[in-house]
Amino acid sequence: MKRFVVSTCGTSLLTNFERRLPADADKNFPVTILSNKKETDLAKEEKTYLRHLLKLLRTELEGWNVQDARRGSAELNSLLAYYQGNPSQGYDNRHCFVHSDTYVGEECAHMIGEWCERQKLTSEFYRVPGLNTADYLSFSAAMSNLAKWCSECVAPLRTPYNEVVFNLTGGFKSLQGFMQTLGMFYADETFYLFESSDALMRIPRLPIDIDAGACDEIEKHFAAYRKLALGKPVRAEEVTGISESMMLTDGTGAYTLSAWGEIFWDKFTQCHYEKQLYPSPLPDIVLSSNFLKDLESWNGDKHVLFSVNQRLDDLAKYLLSGRKVCLKRLDFKKITGDLAKKTGCTHEFDAWSTGGAGRGYCRFLDGGKLEVARLDTHP
Repeated sequence: MKRFVVSTCGTSLLTNFERRLPADADKNFPVTILSNKKETDLAKEEKTYLRHLLKLLRTELEGWNVQDARRGSAELNSLLAYYQGNPSQGYDNRHCFVHSDTYVGEECAHMIGEWCERQKLTSEFYRVPGLNTADYLSFSAAMSNLAKWCSECVAPLRTPYNEVVFNLTGGFKSLQGFMQTLGMFYADETFYLFESSDALMRIPRLPIDIDAGACDEIEKHFAAYRKLALGKPVRAEEVTGISESMMLTDGTGAYTLSAWGEIFWDKFTQCHYEKQLYPSPLPDIVLSSNFLKDLESWNGDKHVLFSVNQRLDDLAKYLLSGRKVCLKRLDFKKITGDLAKKTGCTHEFDAWSTGGAGRGYCRFLDGGKLEVARLDTHP
C-alpha cells in the first residue's frame, strides 16, 4: 500500500535552531516576532537577519542524521517515528508539506523537504494562500483554501491502492485543529506525537457523514452554493437563507464559501452528483444534444454521472480563470488530426478515469462560448 503523507509545517525547525545559538549571538529579531510576515513585509534588517540565520541552519541540516532530525524538527520527529526511525520505509510514498503563506513558514517547510530528499523521500509542497495567524478573517479564508485543496487534490488520491495519511505534529495549533477535522473526511489515518514523548498517536478515519439539514439547505440553495464554489460573484439576496457558518464576507458585499462551506459542498456533490446531470454551471458552457444522447448511453451509471458533473464544474473554473487554471484531473487540451475530424471538435478533457476512461470533446463557438459536443471512451 502506497501513501500520500501530508505534514503540517510550522517554524519549530528555525526557532529550535535560534535557541541553540550562543548567548552572545545577535538576536534582535526573534523568529516568533517575524513568523507572520511575508518576505515583502520584512524590513531590510529583519530580512538580513533571517537570511543569515537560514543560511547557518541549512548548512547544519546537511550534516543531520536521523536522531539530529528528530531532535531539531517537530515535523520530522513524528514522520520518522511513523517510519520507526527508518526513512527507507517511506521510499514508495509521496510526502507533501503544508505550510503558511509567510517567509519563515515557507523556508522551514522547504528545508524539511530538502532533508527528506537527501534521505530519498520524495517531497512536494502546498503553500496555503493567506495562511497566517495575524487576523481571524485571513485565517478563515485560508482554511477555505485548504479545504478546497483537500477536495480537489487530496481526495482523488484515496484509492484501493493508495492511502492518505495526515501528520499533524508540526504547525500552529489552530491549523492542526482544523486539519484534524479535515482528516475525518479526507484521510485514512491521522497521527501525531503524544506531548513531548516518542509515543505515536494514530487515529483511523471515522465514518462521518454530513447532517441531513445541511444537505437540505444546499439542495434548496443549490445555484447559489454552486456559484460560491466556483468563485463567482453572488448578490446578497442570493445567499439569503444560507447559514452564516457556510460563508465568508469581506464586508464589501463579496461572499465566498467558508472552510465548512467547502467541506459540506464537497460532501454534498459526492452524494448528489451521481444521481443526475445538473444544468450547465455557466452560460458560457453549452451542452449539445449529441452530448446529452451520448451520456444517456451509459444508462445512468453513477460513476459516469458524478465525474461528468464534476468535470463540468472544473471546466467552469478553467474558463473563469481566463483559461489559466486547469486542474490535473480535467486535463483540458487541444486535439488535431483524425481525432479532431472524427469528433468535429478542437479540444478534449478527461470525463472519468476508471472503468474505461472517458473523454469529453468540445469546441469554442463564435462569441467565446464552449460547446461540449460529444462524450466517448478513450480511443
